[in-house]
Amino acid sequence: NTVAPKSAGRVQGGAAGYMLQMGSFRKLADADRLKASLALVGIQAEIQRVMIKGGDVYHRVRSGPYDRVQVNRLRNKLKQNKISSLVIKYRK
Repeated sequence: NTVAPKSAGRVQGGAAGYMLQMGSFRKLADADRLKASLALVGIQAEIQRVMIKGGDVYHRVRSGPYDRVQVNRLRNKLKQNKISSLVIKYRK
């Protein structure tokens, strides 16, 4: 039973959407390990490579976008599996 993110098109214009970030790592291998752990509990995630000030590169493990109901359900599932998450809100 995999929980796949909604397509970006489903978050209506002007409506708030939510992303979940489960981790941010310097090493891609660490991010990939977390992504695999998430897949084992049925959560589809992606790795986003970002460069911050000073040129440091991080690999963020994120999932979404979700609506409020979905994000709350997923956070509970993550908590049950001892995986912390950060909710990121944005307007589409």
